[in-house]
Amino acid sequence: MSAFSIYVHFPFCKGRCPYCDFVSMDVDVIPTERYLGALLEEWSGCKMAGVEREPLSVYFGGGTPSLWPAADLERLIRALAGGAKVSEVTVELNPGDADDEWFRRLVGAGVSRFSVGVQAMDDDRLRWLGRRHDTEAAARAVEMARGSGARSVSVDLIYGTPGQTCDDLAREIRMVCELGPDHVSAYELTVAPDTPLGRRAADLDPALPDQDAMADLWLAAGSQLEKEGMERYEVSSYARPGHESVHNRHYWSGGSYVGLGAGAHGFDSGGDLMIRLVNSSDVGKYMNGEPAQREVILPLDHARELVMLGLRTREGVDIERVSRDLAPEIVKRWRRIAEDIVNQGHARFEGETIVPTSNGMLLADTLAGKFF
Repeated sequence: MSAFSIYVHFPFCKGRCPYCDFVSMDVDVIPTERYLGALLEEWSGCKMAGVEREPLSVYFGGGTPSLWPAADLERLIRALAGGAKVSEVTVELNPGDADDEWFRRLVGAGVSRFSVGVQAMDDDRLRWLGRRHDTEAAARAVEMARGSGARSVSVDLIYGTPGQTCDDLAREIRMVCELGPDHVSAYELTVAPDTPLGRRAADLDPALPDQDAMADLWLAAGSQLEKEGMERYEVSSYARPGHESVHNRHYWSGGSYVGLGAGAHGFDSGGDLMIRLVNSSDVGKYMNGEPAQREVILPLDHARELVMLGLRTREGVDIERVSRDLAPEIVKRWRRIAEDIVNQGHARFEGETIVPTSNGMLLADTLAGKFF
């Protein structure tokens, strides 16, 4: 495997949010030791399969990693990093779950970045989203993360709840930025059909914002975050210079990664074949050692994925490079599509790279669909 990252999924929560469609489950007692053993066993199998070097980055997501004792996360970090200096180790957390000692121990173990699930700086919106914390707890969590000695602190926000205005969103962003984060991820509320929110979405009063209102909120978020000194480097991601997510940028560039845990995905682009590995989303089956499903990724599908990801970032995508293994007629067609996108003002050429404008980022998924 070429340079790679590691994603570790913790599927356990105290209370599943009504909009969440990630692999997660509510439990009163987390099977910590058993799940940790399954993670370590899976990682051992990865090393036996040829993963011999230290990872570029490690990301602990969920679910709720902050429900885990620091000692267990320390043990995992030692096992995954192998004593090497990893460029970035990120741990997601929810406000109210961790104390100062938890933060300090993880920084001592090598964690360089915390991602705090604030989601809103308005108590009414937090209740609507089904979150367990309030704005005061959110502020405390960000302050503890900043005081821990971690290199970077990121905050997640969700916009697009019923009745939210652009002014409301700008106010919440100002409140977040007063806490001093280095990175903000601002996500549009997504309504998945198989979630509690999805099942009642049609009956909401007031209704969820329509597509035009969501676009206005996206523009408002970008405008306010730029005023706060953040730079957009991906559709939903903003950072102060030098604090962009190493882990996510590796994903977006098509790099290889190992996925550990129930429901986690992995991708190996370093061999003769590109392989995607998908772990069982059934936590019990995962802990019992059910092997991951393997899928061979065809060059055309991989190239389309790189186009889709690249058009969401400020780096853009080199159409010639990502299509070099495809049939000549596809390369020519893609070149014409890229030229049309530029001529429409949605992107510009920088050498052979097509770089989206702000308007192009807003339409990233639509533009990517032209290559399918």
